Formats: sequence, structure tokens, C-alpha cells
Amino acid sequence: MIDEQNSLSRGQLPKLAIARSLLGNTNVLVLDEITSSLNKESTNKIEEIINSLGNDITIIEVTHSEPLKSHSIPIKIGENEDN
Repeated sequence: MIDEQNSLSRGQLPKLAIARSLLGNTNVLVLDEITSSLNKESTNKIEEIINSLGNDITIIEVTHSEPLKSHSIPIKIGENEDN
């Protein structure tokens, strides 16, 4: 168990989640708002990690982050009043 002095930062948690998923030799990675609570620097690092995965893995990403949207193919599910 990790105590408060040895806890992970909000920037480290998503990186750890991605690493743990990839250790399972997965073909699909599902990311749901993985950068929503991160600062710009940490968001950029997560984006670099995602981009480095290349075409060897399918990534399903739920995000409102503009930097992450820039390398994605948007898929609209459902409708809302804003459309």
C-alpha cells in the first residue's frame, strides 16, 4: 500500500495505467478522459506516449482535450441539443 508521502502524482497515474495495460500485451487500449485532471505539461507527455504507440494497437479515446482530438478520428455517438 502506498502512503501519502509515496503516492503518485496526477500526472503519473495515467502513465502507470497505460503502462499496466500495455504489459498485458493488449491489442486495444480504451482511454476515458485520461488527461481531464492534468496540467498542460502532463497532457503533452501523455499525448507523446499515445503517439509513440503507432499503429500496433487500436486506441479508443474518449476526450474533450483538443490536443488529443487532433490525432483522432471522431466518432459521434448519440445526439444532444448542442448539435
